[in-house]
Amino acid sequence: EQGVVEAQAAIEDARIAVEDARIAVEDALMAVDDAQEDVDDAREALDEALSYSTEIIAPFDGFVTLVNVDGGEEVKKGTVAVTIADPTMFEADILVSELDIVQVELGGEATVQIDALSGLSLPASVTHISPTANIQSGVVNYQVKVEVTPLETAMQQRQEAMQETTQRIQEGDIPEPLQQAIDEGRITREQVEEMMRQFQQAGAGQQRQVTGMIPEDFQLREGMTVTVSVLIAQRIDVLLVPNGAIISRGGQSYVQVLKDGAIEERVITTGISSWQYTEVTGGLVEGEQVVVPSATTSTIQQRQGGMLVPGMGRVR
Repeated sequence: EQGVVEAQAAIEDARIAVEDARIAVEDALMAVDDAQEDVDDAREALDEALSYSTEIIAPFDGFVTLVNVDGGEEVKKGTVAVTIADPTMFEADILVSELDIVQVELGGEATVQIDALSGLSLPASVTHISPTANIQSGVVNYQVKVEVTPLETAMQQRQEAMQETTQRIQEGDIPEPLQQAIDEGRITREQVEEMMRQFQQAGAGQQRQVTGMIPEDFQLREGMTVTVSVLIAQRIDVLLVPNGAIISRGGQSYVQVLKDGAIEERVITTGISSWQYTEVTGGLVEGEQVVVPSATTSTIQQRQGGMLVPGMGRVR
């Protein structure tokens, strides 16, 4: 009886051993299948990599400004191997003071004066305003980025806008500021039409003049020094006086007016200002002469004025 029990135990142990061996075989077969899948995946990845061209094509026409890798070097995914620049698109970075930054808006108009070409200004627009301050020696400024409009595009846009405005006036659709001036009797419709014709002729002449100023081989280049002006307010058909002619005293603004050979001080009401001129909304009329501290006189002019935030920057 004891021998029967031992035999049964031996049989059970053998059965368990067989089951363990079967499971081990199945695990080994599964491992082989997994290994085969890894091989297949590796082969597919290799085939895909070999199918790629070794030539790198930029998404736009331009020129190479920086190469970050050497030939034969391993390049991982996400690595910036080459930096390129578009020669038709340029940006300028300027610093705007904390007093003026609240008036600068994204998309706002700006002009870029190229120091290398005196008298040439290109239109631009504000594309970025830094949310953080740049503080140096206690002075708080904010970085503003403007995108420069290519010269050819700017000239074409200006010519098209002038032609469109002239056509609208000829068809009876006069811009609101000019229509208001006509309604108030400050100008006639015929004068407006004549003025627009002169503007169109002057614009065409200026375009030819500016084009002639630019050397044939001139190209706007990274690092050039420019003066940037950001337009934050604008008035049409207003009186302007030089800033140097205005005297501030006791919260009032005064100018010295030359009248009948004598000088009289007069209180004026002012509007927006640039670093050159200030709008006069009351106290003066067109044609009067004011005295500037340099002992010269300036005739009051009726013209378009704009308030500008100036800044120095470099093209990039």
